[in-house]
Amino acid sequence: PIIISFVIAQGGWRIGWYFLAALTWLFYIPSVYVLLAGFQPETTIEPPTASSLVSPWQILRQPRFYGLILPLIFPAAFVTGLFFHQLVLIGDKGWNPAQLAVAFVVFAVGRAVLALSTGVLIDRFSALRIFPLLFVPFGLAMLAFWLGNASYWIFVYLGLVGVTFGMSNVIIGALWAEIYGTEILGTVRGLTSSFMIVATALSPLLLGLMLDAGWSVSYILGLGTILSLFSGLLAALMSQLLNRAITNPSF
Repeated sequence: PIIISFVIAQGGWRIGWYFLAALTWLFYIPSVYVLLAGFQPETTIEPPTASSLVSPWQILRQPRFYGLILPLIFPAAFVTGLFFHQLVLIGDKGWNPAQLAVAFVVFAVGRAVLALSTGVLIDRFSALRIFPLLFVPFGLAMLAFWLGNASYWIFVYLGLVGVTFGMSNVIIGALWAEIYGTEILGTVRGLTSSFMIVATALSPLLLGLMLDAGWSVSYILGLGTILSLFSGLLAALMSQLLNRAITNPSF
């Protein structure tokens, strides 16, 4: 964010997009080929049998899918809406928009550190067991944004959101594999992505309509805090139920 802010300040927002396009073509794409050159998988994955395949409609008829997907998509969906309207929100708080660029560095650090450490925790305890912990930093982030008035709270808020996203990215992939196995993982991940896309697309619209209707920023952030609490409770309930019934496919 700091680099892009500097580029935009020097040459305008179009130069910022040109810079990102050049970075993608000249650095990221060549890096993929260099890093994957000579890569050989350590194990061979057998293709699934026809009898083991499950259609998306069969998954959608399972209550456990909704019990997991609803809390999983809420943090990303709600934060997307907040990011889309962030200038309005921080303006209401009286915070300096220039602090956003620096705060996103804190966001990136939190996300990177927790992505690494969460993987270790999953290997030790399982994704299903640590899934409810995802809502501890997210609930605190919403609480900080809601009740914090001093400008330093923007760093607390974005740092905790980064922690949440770092955990979420790792948990989501491992969680579906633990619940549904690897043979239909592509189908499950496809459904998850569809729900996530719809939710993150609707969130900015809904928050915009709420702001236009006269809802206060404090009310919206308070609602987000309460919903994060309910999401955490649902995640904890699903974690307990599925840990008990993990071997029962009819659950």
